[in-house]
Amino acid sequence: MKMSNFFYYLFITAAFSIGSIRIAYAQTPLSLDDAVRIGLEQNRALKISMLKAKSVGESRIKETEAERLPSLKLYGSYTRLSDIGPSIIAVPVPGVQPLSFQTYLLNNYSLRLSLLQPIFTGFRLQNIQNAAEHTSSAAQEDYKADQRGTIFTIKQQYWMLYRLQRTLDAVNKSLDESRARMVDIRSKLEKGLVLPNDTLKMQVQVSNNRLKKMQTEKDIRLASASLMNTLGLPLDEKVTLTTVANEVPPPQKSMAELIEIAKHRRSELKAIDERIEAARANVKIAKAGYWPQVSLEGNLYYADPNQRYFPVKDAFKTTWDASINLSWDVWTWNIAGLQAEQADYSVQQLQEVRKQTEEAIALEITQTYLTMQTGFAAIDIAKQAAEQARENLRIVNLQYSKGVATSLDVTSAETLTLDADINVATAITDANIGVAQMARVVGE
Repeated sequence: MKMSNFFYYLFITAAFSIGSIRIAYAQTPLSLDDAVRIGLEQNRALKISMLKAKSVGESRIKETEAERLPSLKLYGSYTRLSDIGPSIIAVPVPGVQPLSFQTYLLNNYSLRLSLLQPIFTGFRLQNIQNAAEHTSSAAQEDYKADQRGTIFTIKQQYWMLYRLQRTLDAVNKSLDESRARMVDIRSKLEKGLVLPNDTLKMQVQVSNNRLKKMQTEKDIRLASASLMNTLGLPLDEKVTLTTVANEVPPPQKSMAELIEIAKHRRSELKAIDERIEAARANVKIAKAGYWPQVSLEGNLYYADPNQRYFPVKDAFKTTWDASINLSWDVWTWNIAGLQAEQADYSVQQLQEVRKQTEEAIALEITQTYLTMQTGFAAIDIAKQAAEQARENLRIVNLQYSKGVATSLDVTSAETLTLDADINVATAITDANIGVAQMARVVGE
């Protein structure tokens, strides 16, 4: 019987061990660099942005190029005419019958192959192509800006999850200490060394820590789901963060240097520059209305009847023609000028938008620069406060053991220690988010 119990417990232990190994392996290691790489590959919003850039990209440019090439069109028709009878011409000669002949056929078939080549369009087609190229470049810069925004979002969510996990570690540590103290107080209560109220106070402390643990675990699940959603992974994917946060500020240039760098790197400014050039091309497109339009056209006809042949015969005949066409809007109440004026206003508007964006970037860098400096300075202060809180807890515990301090003093000291540890995690997270934000606003 004992031997069978031994094998039973051995089986249970082995099954539990295998289950533990499986659970451990279910946690996928995830570094910050890996998170960024996965996000850039799988983020849905980025894919939409990329497709948007492609929609005005190479295909649109080729479309504008095609407008400058000769076009070949095929037309076909069938027409049924009403029967009005033959044409009769009276002959002014006595005894001669009137002449009667057919001038049409009831069934008409026609095929026409038409070739059209623009020769001169007042530079309109060339400027349409230029506008398309600049619009495409602007869309590509928009995509790069979206990439940088996504990278920052990933880093921000990564560090927020990092902070919550460190917070949970601090809460678990505080909960273990409060539970151990609860056991000690109950032992002293049985010996009559403490009042029942001390036990109740410690029970409240344990319950508060359990509640804080539950809330933190919930926040961790939400933060993890948000990160997985940004990365394009299943929301219930379990990961272990492997990147350790920096507690020392990275080498940094001056604020003025960063602003100057951003003016040359930020995709938002580059996109506006491209749109300004596209708007200038639109001005030239409007001014094309001042110029004559010249084109070369050729047509090949295959018709039954063919109107070029007389008399009309019920047979297919082939003919062709070629022409040079010129059209010139001599007077249209200056419509072209008004259109050019509207397009020029768009150029001026974009120029003002660029200045406004530059100012916004300068302000953004200033705010981020000061926030990041404050963030790393706050780490040292938070660590000092945590050390002081732990030392205070040690002294209060010592005083409590000698009967000098109350249980309320102990719980207050434990709460201060927990809050100080959480503040350290928050300060480290805020500083690293500040570094990520600085990289985004500078355009790295």
